[in-house]
Amino acid sequence: MELTEFYRILDYIIITGDFEAHDSWDYSEDLTRSNIENVTNLLLRYFPKTPVYVSIGNHEGVPQDAMAPHTMPEYDQRGPQWLYSIMKKMWSNWLPTAALADVQYRASYAVYPKPGLKLISINTIYCSEFNFYLYLNQVDPDATLQWLIDELVDSEAKGDRVHLISHIPPGNHYCLKGWSFNFFEIVKR
Repeated sequence: MELTEFYRILDYIIITGDFEAHDSWDYSEDLTRSNIENVTNLLLRYFPKTPVYVSIGNHEGVPQDAMAPHTMPEYDQRGPQWLYSIMKKMWSNWLPTAALADVQYRASYAVYPKPGLKLISINTIYCSEFNFYLYLNQVDPDATLQWLIDELVDSEAKGDRVHLISHIPPGNHYCLKGWSFNFFEIVKR
């Protein structure tokens, strides 16, 4: 089957981050921007009618894993707002306007790919053991877990099913234990 024919049977495509090669010594904002733009353009070219849902990867940060939450004094100088702006621009091809505000704030979002199915992309770089900004507050950076609770409560009230996507799996050794514990308390019911 030709690739151009294959896209017609896809409901959507999921990408769980790491647009970068794992050569972190070579990372820069320009390279990250270029990689995200290249992948986005390829997807638009070969899958023009297929929605693409993306989660942020830890290798998108410059330096790797370094994503200060808004509560950090360093946020204005070292925060990931430059990266979130790129993602907002590139993902606007597939996401509704309402979801883009969440992308700009925390690189998480919720969409409905089908009626009754909510897809939630959660930024798990806020649980990365290598994101040293989190050692001051690993409980809920940028209120991402509270945002997740709100999205899940909304889905439950509507009777929706939920598809959660992320880069670092909660419970994995790369995800801080406190954050993972809180995540699992939220989703197990």
